[in-house]
Amino acid sequence: IGRSIFLIPFTFLPFGFIFLSGLFLHLLNLVLLTLILRRKGVPSPYALLYLFFPLAAWEARTLFPELAVLSLFLSAYYFWSHQKMHTAFIAGLVVGFSVFFRIDAVLGPLAFFIHALFRERRLVLPLIAGGLLPALLFFGFNTTLYGSPFSTGYGSALDQVGVSLNPEFFINLFTYLPLLFLALPFSLYAALKDRNDWVFFSVLIGGTVLFFSHFTNFWHFPFSIPLTFTARLRYFLPLLGLLFIPTLTLFHQWYSNTVVRKKIEPYLHVGILIFFLMAGIGLVALNHSHYQLAAPRAEVGEWIHSTIPSGATVIGTADDCIYFLPPIFGEKYYHKVDQIQSTVLPSTYYVLEIEYLSQTGKDGVRQETVAAERKKLSDFIAAHAGELTPVLVKNEQYHLTIWKKGESGK
Repeated sequence: IGRSIFLIPFTFLPFGFIFLSGLFLHLLNLVLLTLILRRKGVPSPYALLYLFFPLAAWEARTLFPELAVLSLFLSAYYFWSHQKMHTAFIAGLVVGFSVFFRIDAVLGPLAFFIHALFRERRLVLPLIAGGLLPALLFFGFNTTLYGSPFSTGYGSALDQVGVSLNPEFFINLFTYLPLLFLALPFSLYAALKDRNDWVFFSVLIGGTVLFFSHFTNFWHFPFSIPLTFTARLRYFLPLLGLLFIPTLTLFHQWYSNTVVRKKIEPYLHVGILIFFLMAGIGLVALNHSHYQLAAPRAEVGEWIHSTIPSGATVIGTADDCIYFLPPIFGEKYYHKVDQIQSTVLPSTYYVLEIEYLSQTGKDGVRQETVAAERKKLSDFIAAHAGELTPVLVKNEQYHLTIWKKGESGK
């Protein structure tokens, strides 16, 4: 719900401006990082390294919620760094709202709490007090819409918690750990070397890696270097964005060393020129890889909307509602399959059945959630088999079938 609320101001602008919201958040994070680095005595230009960070630059092109989570984490860290009672309260308030964007963002409040418990006990109570309002709103929202405090649109949040000590978990663990610290070199060393905040960063690193090693399987998708350091690591953006703080602080300490500076300075201008040249090439490569990632989805969208007329009623899964944004695809009435029990359907409607080949036969917590909803759709189709007629069948990089109830196929 958080990303949807954030987008409300953009809805008063032409539709295309919604896709600038990611760039807005990216630049906001640059400003927040600059303010934090200034408090640590690190010159502002160091923050420009974040601006060209491949993962953040890629996500700035999307509507994914991780950039917003990072904005709240950075804001909370900035207020927390003042080490005062009222700023600790604000930090708790701000970081608490991150769970409205992603349920796993609870790792942020948890890291602040454990850090305060071990390092700043006088700030524990104001931190908790600040987090009470977002916690009450979050639990109230879930109870009202989904029936219990821990239920979400994707099922119970408690089902996503835990660590399965199976081979797949350990394979993911020893894949994600090195990838994170290849994506941002020296970040692990810098985080553990941070005298003031090493507890905070340790909890956040450990919690994030353990959670996503359990939640999502890296090897379920074809390996590609551009996608590995962008789309495949998008869940880790809030962590990596925060790790820029100790990493850039460490870089500044190294450069401030007289011996190191004397060795680097003669080549500094050439190094900066090479950096911006490589950054430009990298952004072009990101644009190409993003196009490759989105192309099959765009093709599916074209087939759907060349088959289903404007004004039609469509039944599908929550995962496929992206194909029914009215400003792009026109007015159609889309219903999730698990919510149609209380819906009066018209005499003619369509059922959208999609399965992507990259996900076929995969497991993992997230995929199990998606598969469970697709199973409900399959059950619905089977229950109405005598009434439904396939009007489009495509088997390419995806299995796409569009069924129609009413008059026979086109």
